[in-house]
Amino acid sequence: MTYTVDIDVVTSDADNLIVTATVPNGMTFLDVTLGAPASVVVNADGTTTLTWSLGTVAPGTTTIVFTARVDGDAPYGADLTTLVTAVHDTLDGPVTTTDSVTVTVTTPAAEDVVTPIVFPNPSSGSAVSVQIGLGSDALDVKLQVFTTAYRKIMEKDLGPMQAGGGINASSVRATAGNLIGRNNTVLLELKDAKGKPLANGVYYIVVLTEKGKAIGKFLILR
Repeated sequence: MTYTVDIDVVTSDADNLIVTATVPNGMTFLDVTLGAPASVVVNADGTTTLTWSLGTVAPGTTTIVFTARVDGDAPYGADLTTLVTAVHDTLDGPVTTTDSVTVTVTTPAAEDVVTPIVFPNPSSGSAVSVQIGLGSDALDVKLQVFTTAYRKIMEKDLGPMQAGGGINASSVRATAGNLIGRNNTVLLELKDAKGKPLANGVYYIVVLTEKGKAIGKFLILR
C-alpha cells in the first residue's frame, strides 16, 4: 500500500516544518520511496512513527511517499488509520495540520505470490530471514537476489512450498540452514554465489514460482 503525502505551503515560508506519519498497529512500515525521513521509530504500542524535519519550506508542494502493508494477523473488519501531522512555526505560535487515511481489513483474494518481507531490514549481520507468502501451494520456488543494476548475484532453489506466510516481522526467528516451515520463512546468508559477503547497499529480492513472482527490497548497512 502506497501513501502519498502532499504538503502545500501557500502564501509564505513555513518555518521549522516537521511532518510525522504514524502507521498503526496491525500494519508494517516497508519503505520510503520519496523524501528520506529523519527518523523511523517502532513504538511500544506497535505503531511506527516516521518523522521528516524539513526546515524552512518555500511556497509550493512538497511530496513524501512511503509504503506499508497490512499484517497477516490483522483481524478482519478492523479499521487501521494512518495519521499524518504537519507542524510549523509562525509569529503567533506553532500551527498544526492533520490528515488521516483509514483502511478496513477484509478477507483478501488469494495472491499467487506476495511481496517478500526481509527481517531485519536494514541488516548489519551475516544473514536475514525472508518471509514468503503464497496464495496456493507451489511445486518449484526460487529465491533470487539482484543488485540495483539488475545483476543476479544469488539464486536458491527452495523446492515445493505450501501456501501460507504473512506473519509479523517481529516474530521471525533466525534458524540454522534453509527452513521451510508453516510460516514459509527462509534464512538467507548474505553472500554471493562465490561465498563472498555482500557489500553495503540496496538489493532486490525475488520470489519466483511456476505461478508468478514478487519483488521486494532490502538494505545492507554494516
